[in-house]
Amino acid sequence: MKLHTTIAPEIKNMIIDHADKLCKTFDPNSNCKAFLLEKISAANTTTHFFENIDSKITGIAILEIIDQYYGNLIVHTIEENDEASFAYLLTTEKIIGNNILELIQFRSNFHYRDEFLRLGLKEKERVRMSHKHIQAFNEIKPIPDVSFQKLTVNDNDICGTISFNAHKHRINIERYNVYESEKKRAKFANDLRNNKHGNPINEASLLMSYKKTPIGLIEIVHTKHGELNMGWIMDVALLPEYQGMGLGKHLIKHSMKQLYNAGYTAAGLGVTLTNKNAHQLYESLGFEDYEFFVEIIGG
Repeated sequence: MKLHTTIAPEIKNMIIDHADKLCKTFDPNSNCKAFLLEKISAANTTTHFFENIDSKITGIAILEIIDQYYGNLIVHTIEENDEASFAYLLTTEKIIGNNILELIQFRSNFHYRDEFLRLGLKEKERVRMSHKHIQAFNEIKPIPDVSFQKLTVNDNDICGTISFNAHKHRINIERYNVYESEKKRAKFANDLRNNKHGNPINEASLLMSYKKTPIGLIEIVHTKHGELNMGWIMDVALLPEYQGMGLGKHLIKHSMKQLYNAGYTAAGLGVTLTNKNAHQLYESLGFEDYEFFVEIIGG
């Protein structure tokens, strides 16, 4: 067994066509072929092809790094029995490295995941949630001493302080590089302000203050869900000493109101399932699960 970075075009097309055909058995409108070709040609991806024990090239893996150590791992083999062997090579040949990667596959089984875990990698089970009727937040009652302002580049450092302190108790679980220090989180805030993670929706990206002291933030970028324009929540953070007072829920509600006033009707986010408090909070606000996924943690 071995990995290749280049193969004959006809073999590559055969693997991609097989993935496309498989996807269409689940969704006739799927365009997996266009998706894979786009990813292969992207500047932030590397592609590896799998040669199995019978010396046949039967698989493709596309490693997409979106931000530093975070991205996607898109995998497919023509033969289902080759999946575990492919996962073995991707791990032992250091292709996954220290990255945190959303595992994207086209069969509903656990062969890749199980092999990654057998080899000592970790996983997180996550879910994407959406709220398609954010006009429900258009009338909310103000809370005394609470104020909001739009986030700007001048708030990068305070974003770093608030978000780092809000999330540091879960850093060993979430393992996201941007939360490792106040400085890294401030840089991430700066990247958001400079469109490096999509187009920020400034009207709904807010800094919350209590008695004029900054205590919380929410950051939202534009995305699409199918044909629907959606505001995607990148982060919600509240200093620990202000949690449990209903302020986090009020922050989200106020942001959703501003998002609706900016012309959006829907919002979405991703949350780790072990973060039960956050998941329950979003459920209480009317967000609904729509897609479960797994992130593989290298290192």
